[in-house]
Amino acid sequence: SSNLKVVFRGKQDVLCLKLEEKLHNIYDSRVTDPEERIKLSFAIGGFINVVKDYLFTTKKYSLRLIEDYTSRLVETLVKSKTVTAK
Repeated sequence: SSNLKVVFRGKQDVLCLKLEEKLHNIYDSRVTDPEERIKLSFAIGGFINVVKDYLFTTKKYSLRLIEDYTSRLVETLVKSKTVTAK
């Protein structure tokens, strides 16, 4: 994470925008229901915010906690058939 801080110093929004675009590119085509699309947008937006806080603020999140929560969230989305692998 320290390398990302150096490379994107003053350009945090660029990193977060690219990450958000990548996630939407991966999942948008798999979600057709408007309500499920809203859920996906909230999940991606929240994830981006947590990553931004972890990398660029003094908030002290455990990377392990972020990984665990993200894994559980993705698993929940997959089980609810919101997002399915192709």
